[in-house]
Amino acid sequence: MLHTLGSAVAVLGAALLLTRVPLVRRALWPLAAVGAMSLTLYVGHLVLLATGVQDGHPVLTFLAMVVGALVFATVWRHRFGQGPLEAIVARSSALVRPATEQR
Repeated sequence: MLHTLGSAVAVLGAALLLTRVPLVRRALWPLAAVGAMSLTLYVGHLVLLATGVQDGHPVLTFLAMVVGALVFATVWRHRFGQGPLEAIVARSSALVRPATEQR
C-alpha cells in the first residue's frame, strides 16, 4: 500500500510540475474545466443515459459524452465561470453557513 501511495504522490507531483509550463497549462485547461464542473456533468450524463438515445451504440455514447463534456465545460467555464449545479450548491451553502457557525 505504501508503494501505491508513493506512486500516486509522484504522479500528482509530476502533474503539478507540468502545469507550471504555460503551454501545458493551456492545453490541459479543458480537463480542468471538466473537473471543476463534475456535479453538472455527472447529472448531464445520467440524463443522457436515462433517455436511452444511444442504447445500441456504446462506443458512440462514450465518445458523445467525452466530447460533449469537454466542449460544454470549456465553453461554460470560459463564459460563466462556475457550473450551474455547482453554483446552486455554493449559494445554498452560503445561505446556511451563518446558521451553522459557532458564536
